[in-house]
Amino acid sequence: MPVGRRGLVMAERSRRSPDRLELRLALAALLGLAAGVAVLLVGRAVGAGPDARLSLGVSVAIAVLAQLVRETAAEPQPPAPLPEPAAPGSAEYLARLRQLQRRLEAASRDGSKYDRNVRPLLVRLATDRVRLKHGIDVTRQPGRARELMGEQLWLLISTPAAAGPGPSRAQLSALLDSIEAL
Repeated sequence: MPVGRRGLVMAERSRRSPDRLELRLALAALLGLAAGVAVLLVGRAVGAGPDARLSLGVSVAIAVLAQLVRETAAEPQPPAPLPEPAAPGSAEYLARLRQLQRRLEAASRDGSKYDRNVRPLLVRLATDRVRLKHGIDVTRQPGRARELMGEQLWLLISTPAAAGPGPSRAQLSALLDSIEAL
């Protein structure tokens, strides 16, 4: 039976309703009680005599508190939309080009600036290019993406940033040529 968007929203609301909250808290209390009984039995089996009220009370309290934290955890916000690309020749486009040029020059002198400012941009360009031109999601189809990108681009995407100097102009140019060739 297909469920529309409205049905999904209603299901989410009913899942978070106060009536269901009481049920989930009661189930958490029962789970805590069962854990407390298990701790009590294990303690008695090994010869230690934990206080039953303490053992059961702490277990129930921990389970209920964990459920309350889980219920009140904030939903993550969706990522902000990407800005629209500037039209070539516009003032904004030229400003972005100058900013990129400054970043590239700084990155050629300082490897940490490459890792912070340039490398994420290159990774995004390469993954977006593969996704848009070839319909390949790098995270879901890593084998196909690696085959298409080649070893140099794949290493850029798949390996963590390494401390040290950034790539030379020739290496950076080769990376950009590889991205363009996708």
